[in-house]
Amino acid sequence: MTKYVVLGTSSFLSDVFDLIHANKGIVHAIFQNMNEVNDDRVLSVAKRVELLGYPVRIAPLSDDFKPENGCKYVLGFTAVKKRDLVHQLKEKCGIRFDRLVHPSAVFGSNVRIGEGVVVNTHVAVGPNARLDDHCVVNRAASIGHDAVVGKFTRIGPSAAIAGSARIGSMCSVGMGACVLDRVYVGDGSVVGAGSLVTRDLPDGVVAVGSPSKVIGKNEETAAIRGISR
Repeated sequence: MTKYVVLGTSSFLSDVFDLIHANKGIVHAIFQNMNEVNDDRVLSVAKRVELLGYPVRIAPLSDDFKPENGCKYVLGFTAVKKRDLVHQLKEKCGIRFDRLVHPSAVFGSNVRIGEGVVVNTHVAVGPNARLDDHCVVNRAASIGHDAVVGKFTRIGPSAAIAGSARIGSMCSVGMGACVLDRVYVGDGSVVGAGSLVTRDLPDGVVAVGSPSKVIGKNEETAAIRGISR
């Protein structure tokens, strides 16, 4: 079985484990990039590992981290700030991140998939679509023909991106949101859960509602330069 090393943790970790197993792998080690927040409503990393039923190394992601030969490397969280961690690890260790694609996902012809892309269960991707590096397309989402999902962007469960739409880099499209045909969402923008985007959105905004309206700036990415890098 292929050994996977998971870098960084979040509540998405259980999905990452499931995707690893679906690709006939095992979780070899987990390196945590931040301290856990105690929350009675969220399973701890230790509890998630216990449920795997086999031993997994858990350690902090320290400055002396070195990759291990014979392993594949994936991220354990979806937040757009993962961009900084990816760049640090690539520059320091030369890590190449592997894709995690669930076997149930359906792809049309000529779909282009970048490095470190995560595609969860029952996703449908239309022909000629492009999923750029390190984007995440979550459960049962739909990506239309000729659409583009930018680098480090996350598409929420059951979201629908219509044909020829473009979602910029470091965006977040919430659960059940819809982006209509040929609509562009600017880099670093957030689309709220259940929203309907009917017209282009500029860079770095938060939009909610049906039809969506801009309600402010996305403070998480407002200070970031070179988002599409």
